[in-house]
Amino acid sequence: MPEVIVGDARLTITDLEGSDTISMDFELDGVNAYPYNTATPQVIELVEGWNLVGLIKQPSSLHLHGTLGTVAGGESALRIKELFLHNLRDMDGNIVAASGSTDAEKSTLVAEYILLIKDYAGAAFLPEWNFDAIGELENFQAYRVNCILPCKLIIYGKDYVFTSGPNIGRRGGTITVVDGWNFVTFPIYGEPRNAMSLAENTNGGLDNVIIVKANDGNVVLPEWNFNGIGNISPGEGVEMKVEPGTGSITIVDRFIAGGFIDFTGTGSAGDADPGEVADSTDVSA
Repeated sequence: MPEVIVGDARLTITDLEGSDTISMDFELDGVNAYPYNTATPQVIELVEGWNLVGLIKQPSSLHLHGTLGTVAGGESALRIKELFLHNLRDMDGNIVAASGSTDAEKSTLVAEYILLIKDYAGAAFLPEWNFDAIGELENFQAYRVNCILPCKLIIYGKDYVFTSGPNIGRRGGTITVVDGWNFVTFPIYGEPRNAMSLAENTNGGLDNVIIVKANDGNVVLPEWNFNGIGNISPGEGVEMKVEPGTGSITIVDRFIAGGFIDFTGTGSAGDADPGEVADSTDVSA
């Protein structure tokens, strides 16, 4: 009986002449292998003033080049403070806090660029005071960032992929929402998506969506079939007010490159993105 492999892995294929090599990263659960795009980072550009942004990557020590500590399973226990202290860059790509040796020193350097970060509930990270009341980042939650100077984050990590259920192998995820106002980031990849069509994925449909508001003040009003936002880009955050009891929003993106490999022989290639790696291969005997 071969050993069951669980965790991160990389498949490398070299042609017979040894002149060309391609690699693909996977997450293994002992039964299926889920490819994820780690080569392409998420770039979040922050302008002077208020921004509303969120992560569509799952940062881990494996893909952040050792900039964060790890917890059980190899994943980073990523706090909003750590994200900005270790990954905030100036517009030339230089790590802002690279010369700091302590959190306090790094926070002072970050404070030259960031005044305030807050979540939907009003909890804040204040770099000038090295004070973080937000704590760990939550999946698909957006955050308001008030910038003194333009800067950016470059995040390497896994795309979010469904690992069970009818959407297995597809990129996307389920966003937990509270009654009333939320800050959310939709797990979408590639091209921007229509704001109204994204809102339709709310549990209960558009009937449960009161308003969607972009950072620039434009809105979606489902009751009036009005879309003043147009399209939403990957990583862009929005404010969203939902009816009591809504609970969640489920976003299903196109299949990640190659779908997924199922070691039991029931794999699905799905609809790979145009121009990406070819369909998945059944590797069962």
